[in-house]
Amino acid sequence: MLSTLIRGFAGATDGRFYRVSPSFVDSALPPGASVIPRPTFAAWLRAGPLVLINTPNTIWALIAVCMFECVPYDLSRTGPAASAPLSAAFFAARLPLWLGVWLGYTLWWHATLHWFGFAERPFVAAREYRPGRVAHNLVWSVSGVVIWTGFENVFAYLWATGRLAYVDETAWSSRRGALHFCAALLLVPLWRDVHFFFAHRMLHFNALYAQVHSLHHRNTDVEPFSGLCMHPVEHLYYFACALPSLLLLTTPFALLWNGVHLLLSPGASHSGFEDHWQADAYHYFHHRYVSCNYAGTDAGFLDVWFGSFVDTLKPTDQKGCKPRPDAKATRARTRAGPPPAAYRETRSPMRMRLGSARGGGGGRGSRCLRPATLTRPPSLEFAAYLALSAGCVLAWAVAASDVAAGAHAAAPRLAAHLAVLAGFGPVAAASAVTGITRSGGGAPRGGPLKTGLLLACGTLFCSVPVSWACYLALQPPGEDV
Repeated sequence: MLSTLIRGFAGATDGRFYRVSPSFVDSALPPGASVIPRPTFAAWLRAGPLVLINTPNTIWALIAVCMFECVPYDLSRTGPAASAPLSAAFFAARLPLWLGVWLGYTLWWHATLHWFGFAERPFVAAREYRPGRVAHNLVWSVSGVVIWTGFENVFAYLWATGRLAYVDETAWSSRRGALHFCAALLLVPLWRDVHFFFAHRMLHFNALYAQVHSLHHRNTDVEPFSGLCMHPVEHLYYFACALPSLLLLTTPFALLWNGVHLLLSPGASHSGFEDHWQADAYHYFHHRYVSCNYAGTDAGFLDVWFGSFVDTLKPTDQKGCKPRPDAKATRARTRAGPPPAAYRETRSPMRMRLGSARGGGGGRGSRCLRPATLTRPPSLEFAAYLALSAGCVLAWAVAASDVAAGAHAAAPRLAAHLAVLAGFGPVAAASAVTGITRSGGGAPRGGPLKTGLLLACGTLFCSVPVSWACYLALQPPGEDV
């Protein structure tokens, strides 16, 4: 038992980290052609106690502990966090830290796999390395690190001003502090599994996919910097995973550990290779076929329950995945006819077609395909939605800054309206823009019960945390709201 744990420490296979594939992989088959074992809820529960030993969580947890101990939060009433929910002084202190940790970790994966050849089994053997695509992914990923720093600033502001209670004890100061610390270490990765599925699945519904999540899917062949390459609205809902720190009495370490997990875990899972210690064929299939495998690898039982689990490559890809052009979501509508054949491929068992607008090939909803790059200007549709969604959050940010500067609360009705606008406004704006432009995409809907459950959970896990945090920031300091 002990030797097995050692050989699998931090997710290694037989003690090796590179040029070794997960145990289910048959190396005689092309990358991705092996069958992923069917995930079960029971297996997820059994693996829970070992989540910090035999998974990559080991490395991320060590990084989080080092950050928390070496660069602790200043939650005093005179510190930068207490001055405003979006404080220039707070950003100056924390943003370089987060950028350094994220860039160092993700660049390591990009360099070792794509420059130095530490792995030998790419899912797409004939891939072309495109610096323009990497630059595109870097820009949108950096915006995500900035947005996460904003999330951290809001929570630190709520704690420092007494608007949100927290456990003001370190792991080493008391038994209570140690209990909260250990609970956060063990439970955050499990919570991330559940939150990611429902938040991700909601982003695949028509309007949010067309305006938001399609930016992430510009990468049909992934690389580490594509992991955090998301639309700012997707970052907003992705980081809403901080919900437990709003609802429960937790230590600030829980938020920081959540942030480390949110920023670092996408890098290796989007590596594009099958033979390394954090390889993720499960999520690669999602980028290949779009409407499957919405959960992370560990929580794949949720895809089984909701009928979106795919365990191997489609028959047409079994001899090896061929390159596909990256589909730029900000492409102009065209009458040039249907998209290339690779994007009209039917995804079984879900009856939907890739690259089309709501399942069709050509016709009124079709769009032309362009590579993910920064060299082309965004479409009017993309720019309009970005402006509308940014306005929803900026309206709250201005009011919250006024509250912080004047130490008075916003009127209750105004506070509620601004909070709802920040959390739910981007969804409403996506529906409006999509309805006007008649764009579409995303995943097919199931029955009304399943669709309703997915939307309800997605709303609870995405929009509600954003609105609740924004509402608290508009309340008087030091009050239990």
